[in-house]
Amino acid sequence: MTVLVTGATGRHGGTGAYVVSRLRERGIPVRALVRRLDERSERVAARGAELVVGDLADHRSLASAVDSVSSVYFTFPVDAGIVPAAANYAQAVRESGGSPRTVVMSMGPATPTHPSHLGRHQWLSEQILECRFRAGQPRCLAGRAPRPRGLAARRSAQA
Repeated sequence: MTVLVTGATGRHGGTGAYVVSRLRERGIPVRALVRRLDERSERVAARGAELVVGDLADHRSLASAVDSVSSVYFTFPVDAGIVPAAANYAQAVRESGGSPRTVVMSMGPATPTHPSHLGRHQWLSEQILECRFRAGQPRCLAGRAPRPRGLAARRSAQA
């Protein structure tokens, strides 16, 4: 039951590094996707994570990362590049033949009408993953991480 965590070195916000720490505290095997072996990736390895070098900008580099994982925490900063990163991840999973449960760690207010292009891109990346996995891998659905209660309540009221 190995869990893949993207963004594990946590340069932007530290979400991936936090997820790695929490999973390892529970004794769950973690595979961390890192772009390079350096001091940041060494800190992740020191927590007991298996390191795999790859880049969400190149789906071909993700094959060993997604191979035989049961779940994936797709953590990507609120930054440009999330749409192609989501597409590359989805394609790598498709090519692997696997069907990991995918949790998209995106910003809570990601919507198609968000005033920021980054918010809209976060939403679009969720749509890419959900559509790809529903169409090609019915057991593999993308889902958001739980939101704080106040925000979740406001979003439900707006729906």
